[in-house]
Amino acid sequence: MLHAAISKVVDETKGEWNQMGTINQGSKVQLHYTLSTEDTIIDSTEGQPALNIVIGNGDIHSAIESQLMGMGESEKFSKVLDPSLAFGDYDHQLRIQISKKKLPEKWRELKRGMAFETLDHNKNLRLFRVVEATDAFIIIDGNHPLAGEIIYLDGNIVKVEEPTSH
Repeated sequence: MLHAAISKVVDETKGEWNQMGTINQGSKVQLHYTLSTEDTIIDSTEGQPALNIVIGNGDIHSAIESQLMGMGESEKFSKVLDPSLAFGDYDHQLRIQISKKKLPEKWRELKRGMAFETLDHNKNLRLFRVVEATDAFIIIDGNHPLAGEIIYLDGNIVKVEEPTSH
């Protein structure tokens, strides 16, 4: 999930890099991690190559980035992210039951597990997931699936580099 949902792998062919000691803005970082809730591993690089990111490029969630600042090569970390720092507090206003009679015909076939984008109560474009569907109604949820969860981030910094200026 971290690879797919909240990160993008950095193209290692761009530019030259100098070794550096600590993570700062613009640092190129290789790290191994395990992201979990109290009882579930969400994502991990275990058994895979290290994740390559550039600090400040939006490659990973900003709360995770800020937890890595100042760390050095070979340093192990164990961080706890409060829901407000991770994927947000759970907003009960974003869990909505809708009568299928009030939906346009094309939306009446929505099934549990499907997702779509629409405007939330603040008029922001938001992804909603169908969490329940019956013949009479659907319940949609616009919260991130991990909203309200305490997130545990464990891992180690493999390498820290900074770009050379040309």
